Amino acid sequence: MNQMYQKTELVFYGSAGVCRITDIAPLPSATKENKLYYTLVPLFSPFAEVVYAPVQTNALLRPLLTKAQAQDCMAQFQTLPLLPYQTINHKSAHAFYLEILRSYIPLSYLRLIKTLRHKALYGLPRPKLCQKEQQYLKQAETLLCGELAVVLQTTPAQIRAWLYAQDITPCCVCM
Repeated sequence: MNQMYQKTELVFYGSAGVCRITDIAPLPSATKENKLYYTLVPLFSPFAEVVYAPVQTNALLRPLLTKAQAQDCMAQFQTLPLLPYQTINHKSAHAFYLEILRSYIPLSYLRLIKTLRHKALYGLPRPKLCQKEQQYLKQAETLLCGELAVVLQTTPAQIRAWLYAQDITPCCVCM
């Protein structure tokens, strides 16, 4: 059975990240449909956006991490293995990174951030991220840092600064 969330509750929703539930009602434009939707307002969106998510389909909706889970996630950063990344077949690498972003799993975001930072610093044949990889890195940072910041009562910028202060040692995981 789907978990029913309450108005004002903070949840994590797909690519919107941390959202506040502002209402639970049929769609404003629905005439005959009695289907309920969460009205979600993303906390870290630069736009004044509203997202409507069906109450009955919580596939992309989940509770935020607990404080202990968030602290554990950050504590694992140094020991998390890098994801394999490809320097030749960019299409499959991009599909792989996109799949990770669509997993909505904080530790997967952390591994993606660590891997792309490693690639940017030590990648072969030269250290550089393509534009798409930079977008994936930014999206993973936005989603992860937003959730960790809310749970740990800080700012996304402080979480990002902490991540970037962590040592990324060189190793060869390139395929």
